[in-house]
Amino acid sequence: MEFPGMDAGQYEALMNELRLRGVNPALPNGIVSNIVGFTTDRAHLVTVWNARQFFDDFLENRLTPALEVVGGSLQPRIMTFDVYKSYTASAGGQG
Repeated sequence: MEFPGMDAGQYEALMNELRLRGVNPALPNGIVSNIVGFTTDRAHLVTVWNARQFFDDFLENRLTPALEVVGGSLQPRIMTFDVYKSYTASAGGQG
């Protein structure tokens, strides 16, 4: 997802509204990972889900309402794709 106009403060406000911070975050069903980074004028998020329906449910029932609360005009550009291959480095940095 790409959020034009979103900065780190707005991202943190969104995470708080989604209850994704703190000791017991309300992680959405089916999420595997979330990565965020910023360029000068937008936030870029890569989220990995167990299945598309989990993302669709999160978008409709949590993300869209939270965006209305924290930003109103912060509308994401959403791109989806099926993962072809992935890998994760071991904790020691060597596979």
